[in-house]
Amino acid sequence: MANSNEEHLENLLENDGSPADATKTQGISRLQAAFNIIKCNWGVGMMAMPYMLDKSGTITGVIMFVISMALTQFSIVNILMTKERIEKVEAIQATKKSINDSNKLEKEDGTLDYSGLMAKSLGAWGDYAALFCIVLSSYGSNIAYIEFIKENMMRMFSHVMSSLEWVAIILVPLLGLSTLNNVGFLAPFSLFGLMCAFSFGVIIVVLAMSRMSPEEFYDRLESEPIIKVKTLPLAMSIAAFCNEGIVVLTPSTQNSMRNPKAYAWTSFWSICFFTVCYMSVGISGNILFYENVESDLSLNLNPKNVIAKVAVVLYSLQLIPSYAVVYYCAYEALENKWLRYQGITNREKYLSSNKRTGLLYIINRWFWVCASAGIALLIPKFGDYVGLVGALANSLAIYIMPQVCYLRMVAPTAKKTTGQFIWTIACWLLIIFGVALAIFGTYQSGKGLFFPSHNKTSSDWGP
Repeated sequence: MANSNEEHLENLLENDGSPADATKTQGISRLQAAFNIIKCNWGVGMMAMPYMLDKSGTITGVIMFVISMALTQFSIVNILMTKERIEKVEAIQATKKSINDSNKLEKEDGTLDYSGLMAKSLGAWGDYAALFCIVLSSYGSNIAYIEFIKENMMRMFSHVMSSLEWVAIILVPLLGLSTLNNVGFLAPFSLFGLMCAFSFGVIIVVLAMSRMSPEEFYDRLESEPIIKVKTLPLAMSIAAFCNEGIVVLTPSTQNSMRNPKAYAWTSFWSICFFTVCYMSVGISGNILFYENVESDLSLNLNPKNVIAKVAVVLYSLQLIPSYAVVYYCAYEALENKWLRYQGITNREKYLSSNKRTGLLYIINRWFWVCASAGIALLIPKFGDYVGLVGALANSLAIYIMPQVCYLRMVAPTAKKTTGQFIWTIACWLLIIFGVALAIFGTYQSGKGLFFPSHNKTSSDWGP
């Protein structure tokens, strides 16, 4: 009987021990998951893509950005393998308990989020480090989103409304979207945001195509340096920090899918689409404003031009769903942390069945939404201060912690093959890269904040 039980546990570990392996009758589709994945990443970073290519050289910048996104997918795969391993171990423990108690197999719901994954993999320090990364990066990004919308609406539509009135309008959809307890419910809003963002990109690409023929573009590529060594580090820091959200959102999005096993390929194709869109706008912006590229593409757009106004409105609208998805990462992590402390494992079910507690949670979320709006309104350039510490947070969340989790939880029990050895070496190299990037990113952010090279002004020309 003992041997039979051991054989059953071994089969569970090797085959169907993880809740993420099962296809569910409820949940979001692969396409809906892709909407959330792309939207979480699609923030204000696109506006810096022309500047990034200008500082690195077009060819080098594109290659560098593609590599940074490939490293992100590498981290996602390590997150998924670590999550699968933890869920299988917990399934085995549940099986042992059920065999001893009532011969009934019981499994916990697959509700493990990013910070919970870090807690189970790395202990208390991993849990708190993850919370630090998520809250700082998410909240800092959200303040930057509100600042972007406010400043660009004021610049494009001067004398229409005050900055306070613009922020008040922005708050309405943000407060509504912050009431959701499942990331899957954000998929329709993410689709709307993607349509706005894609329309913005189409406008910039079409304008670039009308300005320069493919032959002229190829001639310019041949004439410019392949690598701009002096400003390459600055470009590298921009490319490296465009993708934290997708890593943090990975466990939650996979949990919400009808077919969780499809997440790896869903994230891969989402990243490919995201990369093509970002680089298309980066190259097009570089064509439109060659030798006059601002760090923020919107500063190159002429406020007197109708097409420019439409483009900025579209991009501002797409940031509202981005705010919602990014903010979800933050409040989900904090609320799950508190509920785990109370011994509650399924946040969504708990809040649905406890209306009063759920209302208190929503009020707390609303407070921090209003606080982010107040900071964006009252403290100019606050995002620069967040960026100073955000370089460390992003490096931890993207390049360091997922690899450490894999090395701790998966690598020791993996089969010793050449492929496994290469994968382990790649993890260590990525950790070293993350540490170096954290140091450089913090230095670069501090240098730009305290020793700005020049004051950026709007271009007198543009589409």
